Amino acid sequence: MAIIDFSVNNYVESNNGVYTVESGRDFTLQWNVSNAQKIQLLQNGEQIEQFTNNENSFTRNEEAWDNKERTIEYTLVV
Repeated sequence: MAIIDFSVNNYVESNNGVYTVESGRDFTLQWNVSNAQKIQLLQNGEQIEQFTNNENSFTRNEEAWDNKERTIEYTLVV
């Protein structure tokens, strides 16, 4: 099992693998994995979705109600 690629689409800015997305605007997490039976997507260490090997993307929308910038970490586990 291996993660070949894990990336973000529809972002505003990227700096050394840290992506900035616009509040309220959809962005897509995409991945390419090999030999994975189960794929888990974590947000700040907590599982938010589980996928099969034939799924390779997830569209998300984060809303900053207080207009404060915050860091959210997404992790792919195979």
